Amino acid sequence: MKKLLLSLFLITLALPAWAGDTKESAFDRVMRTNTIRCGWLVYPPFFSKDINTGKLTGLTVETMEAIGAAANLKIEWTEEVSMTTAFEAINTGRFDMACIPFWITLQRVRVSQPSVPLYFDGYYAFSRKGDTRFKNGYNALNNKDVSISVQEGAAIQEFLPQRLPNAKISFQPSLSGPMLQLQDVMTKKADVAFVEMSLFRDFEKMNPNILVAISKEPFVTMPAALWIPQNDPRLTSLINESIKTLKNNGTMEDLLNKYGGREIFSFVRKPYE
Repeated sequence: MKKLLLSLFLITLALPAWAGDTKESAFDRVMRTNTIRCGWLVYPPFFSKDINTGKLTGLTVETMEAIGAAANLKIEWTEEVSMTTAFEAINTGRFDMACIPFWITLQRVRVSQPSVPLYFDGYYAFSRKGDTRFKNGYNALNNKDVSISVQEGAAIQEFLPQRLPNAKISFQPSLSGPMLQLQDVMTKKADVAFVEMSLFRDFEKMNPNILVAISKEPFVTMPAALWIPQNDPRLTSLINESIKTLKNNGTMEDLLNKYGGREIFSFVRKPYE
């Protein structure tokens, strides 16, 4: 009996210490601080940073601000990351979620939880104007003499080995910025670059009539989502319902139209359509 009482006493002593060691979930932290801490990266037109003031602007910045307003939460832009460091940072708790519209791919789903899609986006291939090798479209890219510039960590990296196994792929560091791939083509360091049409439109404003799309149709189209720590269903639910609210009240459509509309993005249908 004494041994039983001693055991119960020791268990009782251990309970507060065990409870104190329980890791706070991202959802609990958001509720406690009334703030969503965001990871982000410079990727126009989704994120642009004023070099003088440090102020962030862009489609995703406005989307997160609208989510914050809908959920009565503040948005804090906590840490700039790259495509290759964002998911590690989520899982180590450096911020609450990656407020970045990464495409939903199998490799990413293995390490993080996507929200419901914000919209669908496509990768297009761009070559130098006057390069007639690609007049027949994407099939012409599957050639050992064709060099393709890709940003490390970009979603297109998962599709090229299956679709274009013979092409020569060169990877640029993830911190180099997505514009570098287009610059590689412009300066003849590569023949082709894969980027989103929205990014190309920004590039073309500064470098008109140099590069052209190989096809009017995207090479691949995928859903873009925000990213949440695994095993945090309450934060996932909060973000998903906030996104649905923005879609249902027209906010998401207004934001997408502001940044290019249906010429750039494919909108997610409303459930009743």
